[in-house]
Amino acid sequence: MGLILALLLCNLRVHLGKMSDQEFIQFGKAARNPHGMATMDNETETRIGDQVNTGIDSAAAKIIRASEHLDEINRIIADVISKIGAYEIIKDANGKETVNFLIQPPLTVSILAGEIVYQLRSAIDHLAFELVQFNPTGIVLPSKWEENCLFPLWLTPPKKSPAYNCFKGALPGISKGAFAFIESMQPYRSGEGHHNVMAIIAKLSNIDKHRHLNAILPRVAVRQDFESARGLRSTTIVGGLKHGAEVQPLVMTRPGDPIVDMKLSYLPYVTFEEIAIGAGPATLEAQNVLELCVETVKNVVIPAFIQLLKKP
Repeated sequence: MGLILALLLCNLRVHLGKMSDQEFIQFGKAARNPHGMATMDNETETRIGDQVNTGIDSAAAKIIRASEHLDEINRIIADVISKIGAYEIIKDANGKETVNFLIQPPLTVSILAGEIVYQLRSAIDHLAFELVQFNPTGIVLPSKWEENCLFPLWLTPPKKSPAYNCFKGALPGISKGAFAFIESMQPYRSGEGHHNVMAIIAKLSNIDKHRHLNAILPRVAVRQDFESARGLRSTTIVGGLKHGAEVQPLVMTRPGDPIVDMKLSYLPYVTFEEIAIGAGPATLEAQNVLELCVETVKNVVIPAFIQLLKKP
């Protein structure tokens, strides 16, 4: 799953790009009349003072706030790993080398990570609320539907094969097209796809909201740069070394072209606890995992809802 997430992040960056905050704010403006009507009625808008906010507006604003928190995490982590004395490599009498971390990531990183996943979870719930409020199928919405409305993130598949509309308890009246998209994003699905990222959002959100702060753990990656007699260069990076882990440099051989130079360096980073998000994602840097979560909601989920609100 780690490779899948890394590829997803690469695809988001290359194919979708990163919208500026100003471009993103235009989401709300472009969606003020998402249903093709001259004006929006009172049931498809929320007024805060004199400002009209659609679900698209508030979701976009929350993504911007999440991005600000992510920038702050990047600054904190960069400061921590750049400190001399953050970790050391200890060699014993037999030449065995082990990793020894001298400082831990600040608690602020865990708090900010929680705020990021909160904003993401809230953003997709706002989108779901507007979709149900629009009521594209024209049904009589259940009494107090607002109290149960949310974007479902099911970690466990339903007992029966998911079919339209198994989400009716949270999303009554949605169209088959909206159901198909939301079902495709469910964390219980397997294989490649954005549902893997939604699973991370669900897991991190559940832990931070109901249990405790998500653990941010220090790790070290070992980088080796080789050069052969013929001048060929290669690099290997092995990550995931925990406190007390033994450093085991890779022995590189080239038949007929021996290695004549090898440089060893260490790359400290921080990651989420494996028990929280799984072995694959836990091999990635925490800030990259969070960036992937933000970019998925920003560049996949919100644009999809804009289209669903135009043509359910």
